[in-house]
Amino acid sequence: MADSILTKDIKAKIKKLAYYQIIGGLVGTLLSIYSIIKSESPVSYIYFLAATLMVFNLFTIFSGQQLITGKVKRGLLLSLICQIPQNINFTIAGFGFTLVSGILISIGVDYTQSFKLVMNSGFSMLAFNWNNQDASIIFNINIVAAFWTAQIVKIQEEIKYRERLLEGLTL
Repeated sequence: MADSILTKDIKAKIKKLAYYQIIGGLVGTLLSIYSIIKSESPVSYIYFLAATLMVFNLFTIFSGQQLITGKVKRGLLLSLICQIPQNINFTIAGFGFTLVSGILISIGVDYTQSFKLVMNSGFSMLAFNWNNQDASIIFNINIVAAFWTAQIVKIQEEIKYRERLLEGLTL
């Protein structure tokens, strides 16, 4: 990609995203290693969750690295792939899913007994609940992941627009 397509503003946004991805991935990887080391019982699903989170965090670091090294289109696509599964966290009748690489600040609704607003915060995590005797119905949106997803899409659209504009000028 021609460097002239990237404005100062786009470059600054890409740099912030790259550092967020790298730092979030590093923190998540360290937390995964820590959870494996501190696990008191050799329960295989804890190792599986920690290893899965570690792989996801390494992928997140790779996404940020692609942005830093100038592979912007690939880095943005990979970053989008990282952010999308982090947008929604849920629990439905004993089954639940939460994935975060970086910061979690979520707001949601607990529909279990009544309509109740819920908020959560935390750092890199992967949580699966299955066949839990909990009848909860909770949906959360990770505000941080939603913000980065929107930023990535806006950056991609701006790059495409600037490429088309530059293409029209060179014809």
